[in-house]
Amino acid sequence: ESSSFKVTFIDVGQGDAALIECDGEYMLIDAGPNNKACGEKIRRALLEQNIYTLKYLVISHLHDDHYGGIVHDALKNVTIEKILCNEDPYKKGSLGDHLKGCQFSIPAAGDSEYSLGSAKINIIDVSAAQGNDSLVLMLQYGKTNFLFTGDIEKQAHSRVAEELREMSNVLENSDTLIKMPHHGAYNIDLFLPDSAWDNSLGTLIAASYAKYFVISVGKNN
Repeated sequence: ESSSFKVTFIDVGQGDAALIECDGEYMLIDAGPNNKACGEKIRRALLEQNIYTLKYLVISHLHDDHYGGIVHDALKNVTIEKILCNEDPYKKGSLGDHLKGCQFSIPAAGDSEYSLGSAKINIIDVSAAQGNDSLVLMLQYGKTNFLFTGDIEKQAHSRVAEELREMSNVLENSDTLIKMPHHGAYNIDLFLPDSAWDNSLGTLIAASYAKYFVISVGKNN
């Protein structure tokens, strides 16, 4: 039987937003920065594809360049079946107001109970201990993987690399794309001596066997 799968990275400037469709089910990962233009852009992207129901809204973490569009009515006409986030999204008043009573979950790392059509969703990391920790997930469709990393930095790079090594037999023989963490920023501590140079991001990329990379970033950055 025929199966469909599509990932659209929406150009929201300095922020993240990706729309995934698989076999007629939809998931939005992040909703761009906190401005009207972004809300409108996402709203139109959904409308153009006649999307009125999201099986999942994933908010990688509670920074407004990842949920801002929601506050500007990006999901006004959309029913959200479930929100996945690394923290309680209702903690952010303005965001909570726009999610009106939607069900939400903080999944556990290692969870694989989630799916989108015939694509599998693997939860890789869900820490919220540090400011840029994010819900990290991998979508697997046949022999293609998409790794969504939010804004993770050093410590989380290492945790995620560790998880990916466990999956190396799968990753080695498939095509993987990474949505690069933190809009492509390197997050290196400029005050450390060169001898302390940290290549955690390189380690993460190596462990993923990725061939494709997407950086979602603002103009002139």
